[in-house]
Amino acid sequence: MGKPENTESFTPFKVKGEDMTCWIHDEAMEFFRERGSMPDGSYLFVVEGSGRLRLWFEDETEGAEESPSD
Repeated sequence: MGKPENTESFTPFKVKGEDMTCWIHDEAMEFFRERGSMPDGSYLFVVEGSGRLRLWFEDETEGAEESPSD
C-alpha cells in the first residue's frame, strides 16, 4: 500500500470517489492490455488470498498531485 519508493516504472491513477492514488506497475498494465478488457470495459483478474478484483481505468493521472494517503 502507498506510494512506491521508485515510481519510475509505475503509473498513478486516481481512485474514483476516494482521496487516494493507485500506483500500478508497468508490467501489470502490459498484462491488462494483452489480456483485453471485459465487454463493459473492466479488467477482471484473481488476487491470491483476496479473490476476484475488477478494475476500470477511466483516466491516467501521470504527474498527479500526491494525496496525503500516498
